[in-house]
Amino acid sequence: MNAALVLALAQVSGVADRVPCHDHPDRHATDSYVGRESAAYFRAGTVDRRQCDHFTRNLERLSEPVLRMSEADYSARFLWLRSFHQPHSFTLHLELGGTSWLEWRTLDADDHTAPDADLVTGGRTLSEQEADAIAEALIQAAPCDAHPDSRVIFDGSHWILEIVDQGGGYCFKQVRSPEAGAFRTLGADLITLAGLELPDDEIY
Repeated sequence: MNAALVLALAQVSGVADRVPCHDHPDRHATDSYVGRESAAYFRAGTVDRRQCDHFTRNLERLSEPVLRMSEADYSARFLWLRSFHQPHSFTLHLELGGTSWLEWRTLDADDHTAPDADLVTGGRTLSEQEADAIAEALIQAAPCDAHPDSRVIFDGSHWILEIVDQGGGYCFKQVRSPEAGAFRTLGADLITLAGLELPDDEIY
């Protein structure tokens, strides 16, 4: 991954201060929704309490840890939550002057609504060209949300991006049901890199 892309990624990161769901604000009715005890997945102020519960439940079902640095220079997780199909997560590890790689997780499509749905995982290394291209897609999909939308939707999808760096920076952004634009492109690129074959009507 070239130095120019690394510098651009560094500029979208902010200070990491992640808190459990019950410590996030309830933006719909003050303190009426308590939220449950949970791992501290998201930075304070990035999500509403209801969103935090919804996103966290799906991360837990995918056995996803809190996003932290690996040995790579940057790690990024793309969480794709669809109302009518199984969730997916894609985690990128981008290394300056070294090997970058991609990991992905989903639930078995036939029983994804079951509490004990089978977890399906995969991973692969990326070529230098692939790493540069996906880093550029990350940059285009940023910057981080300053005032994120707090709604949870059940008739579409949430596309959620997190980036962390070696300095402790944290970037968060989400888009609901994108039909075009940089966020849609990033998601499509990750689906392609993972080799997932999905019908067009399931990509929403």
